[in-house]
Amino acid sequence: MKIFTVREVVQSLGINRSQLYYWEEVGKIPPARRLSNGKRYYLPQDLEKIEEKLRNIKEGVNEHK
Repeated sequence: MKIFTVREVVQSLGINRSQLYYWEEVGKIPPARRLSNGKRYYLPQDLEKIEEKLRNIKEGVNEHK
């Protein structure tokens, strides 16, 4: 199964790392998974959820956690 690094996710979404971390911190997106060394990674289904949340943010949809 393909896993995505933070770099791949932010490049794919056209956002920066700080935005990704902030959205995770405030609960707008699910927390990243972690490798045994502590590095974040994402699965395809995680990326799909993040893309959906990003669309909602850009469209101004007010979501509750």
